[in-house]
Amino acid sequence: MLSKAGLEVVVVGGGLVGLSAAYYLQRSGARVTVLEQRAIAANVPAISLKEAVWFSSKKAPLTDLSKRGATLLHSLLEDIGYASSVINQTIGEVDRASAPLDNTSQHHPIELRVMLWELADLVRERGGKIFELTDATNLTFSASRVTGVVTSIGHFVADEVVIAAGLGSQWLLNPAGLKLGLKIGTCKDFAKSDAVRSRRYVPLTSQKEPFISRPTTLQRTVIAVGHGNNPVAALAAGERAASLVGSPA
Repeated sequence: MLSKAGLEVVVVGGGLVGLSAAYYLQRSGARVTVLEQRAIAANVPAISLKEAVWFSSKKAPLTDLSKRGATLLHSLLEDIGYASSVINQTIGEVDRASAPLDNTSQHHPIELRVMLWELADLVRERGGKIFELTDATNLTFSASRVTGVVTSIGHFVADEVVIAAGLGSQWLLNPAGLKLGLKIGTCKDFAKSDAVRSRRYVPLTSQKEPFISRPTTLQRTVIAVGHGNNPVAALAAGERAASLVGSPA
């Protein structure tokens, strides 16, 4: 990824796509601020990371993003601080499993939402700012160039903005006249536990492929939405979004 040293980037959305984007932006030298409407991981089910990886490899469409996310996951967990033995027990032998084990298994101790909390902590430790319970209400413009984000707690000025706010992304982009064609999808549990069998709402594009783009009509902005309920693909979507920041439209 090209150096983005000195860039001030605001990421709207503190889910896995947004936090992944923040993480990879920091690695390339950018200064990041993440704005999350809810608490970090508030809408993430209490399932093991093993289950999430199994779902991504066995049930979700095996896209390039899924493959890339599986590659990124190991190095991310190492960076967070997990021992290799724990990582291998968690994600190392997914292909041999006919189905994921339940969350209480001692062999699969990492929860998906815990990983998200730890990723947020890592972003903070490296100088990133994360504002939870913060509504992004408007983008600010200079001609067709986005210059920042207006929120419930103030105005954040930015050199670049990444919009990874799920279903809320369309509402934020409406004043710019940019239509993503998002649909409200529902995903039933991708775990076996009855505790997570609630219906959860996810953003889907009409093509059912993630929308990751740097629009020509909205300068200095990257949009990354529509990964559905595939957390491994979401990780790669964040990396791809980060790679587009600072690049020509």
